[in-house]
Amino acid sequence: MAVGPRHPHRCAARGSRRRRGRRGRPGPLLTREQGKPLSESYAEVARTAARLRYFAELDPGSQPITDGRPVRSEIRWRPLGPVAAIVPWNFPLQLASAKFAPALAAGNTVVLKPSPCTPLATRLLGSVLSSALPEDVR
Repeated sequence: MAVGPRHPHRCAARGSRRRRGRRGRPGPLLTREQGKPLSESYAEVARTAARLRYFAELDPGSQPITDGRPVRSEIRWRPLGPVAAIVPWNFPLQLASAKFAPALAAGNTVVLKPSPCTPLATRLLGSVLSSALPEDVR
């Protein structure tokens, strides 16, 4: 399945499905790495998957502009290029997804710098999502 300017949201959809398939792994890792209660770690993982699903369902196709004039005008969404994202330690998965999910849905690539306090959980999320991305984006 190709992912390009016309269907970038498909990456987020595949990533969300793969994320749901690995439900047990990131929660305990996040708890060990950061020290938050396991229930909060599971909640963060669930919110991350929900955010990915939300952006996966968006389809930023062209939108016609109708203002009464006899011309055809439309809004077209195009990728702008690489997005840099720096993520803090307190909610590493949720805040990372808040940055990369809309960027991927818009067709952009993302360079993500995780917090040095939570690199493993963020790396695990990246490894899950990288399998959903095209070969030249990983």
